[in-house]
Amino acid sequence: MKTAIVNGEKIAPEAVAFELERLLRLHAERGMSADEARTRLKELETSALEQTIGAKLLIEHARKLGKDVNELIKSVCSESPDSSHEARSQVLKTFVEGLKAHATIEYTE
Repeated sequence: MKTAIVNGEKIAPEAVAFELERLLRLHAERGMSADEARTRLKELETSALEQTIGAKLLIEHARKLGKDVNELIKSVCSESPDSSHEARSQVLKTFVEGLKAHATIEYTE
């Protein structure tokens, strides 16, 4: 399974595996069959890695600001003029993409 080094710190393969399991459960709950999950496994592994990287960057950024990560997320999401879950998720996604753009990320096998 791929992993990454983010700002000089290696992401543990166990963290990516944990996120992959979470994604598989979520997709199963939404009706994805085991066959479809196997077909899309590489895509799901990539999503798990990217989400793990995003979580690491959010934690790092929160620490820099002296905030709890949940406090940071709440603050970022409150910037959305639309209070829907989808709109707030998009604001958070955009914020994380900005963090990724300023991070040093090296993908490893």
